Amino acid sequence: MALLQFAGKVNANSSAVTRADVEATMCAGWTEAQVAEAVHIAALFAALNRIANGFGLGSEADVAPYFLARYFGRKHFSVLYGLTWTAYAIGGATGPLWIGHLYDRAGAYLPRFIVYLAAVAFGAVILSFFLQSDPKRSFRPEKIYFAFLYQHYNCSTDTGLDF
Repeated sequence: MALLQFAGKVNANSSAVTRADVEATMCAGWTEAQVAEAVHIAALFAALNRIANGFGLGSEADVAPYFLARYFGRKHFSVLYGLTWTAYAIGGATGPLWIGHLYDRAGAYLPRFIVYLAAVAFGAVILSFFLQSDPKRSFRPEKIYFAFLYQHYNCSTDTGLDF
């Protein structure tokens, strides 16, 4: 338990870790090599977390329009895009209040977040079965390229392609 508490302190506030923390962990029966390994693992997970956040944070602004156009076409794109950002705003405004209330009731975040994460993952899997992309309705850059070639080399203004 001492090693887990030490690793938690390294993860939460590494600048506050002192030699006394290391010695207390070693007095609980852990070797110096094991304590060093705990620090290395905590640092690795912290670095991987930052990398995952770097790749994922802000990508909803890029990914949402693509998937909206891909799965629902572009006929009602502006309405769907507006509703998507409205849902983000509502979630951003009410989410912290709701999660804070749940934390006050339970006294911890982790157990409930695991359930919520599983529910979101399950919902995403179910949704992926129902949303089949329709290549005819979706935006595909190669269609524009072929239309350009067709118009350029055949001197025709009507390509017969539905964008």
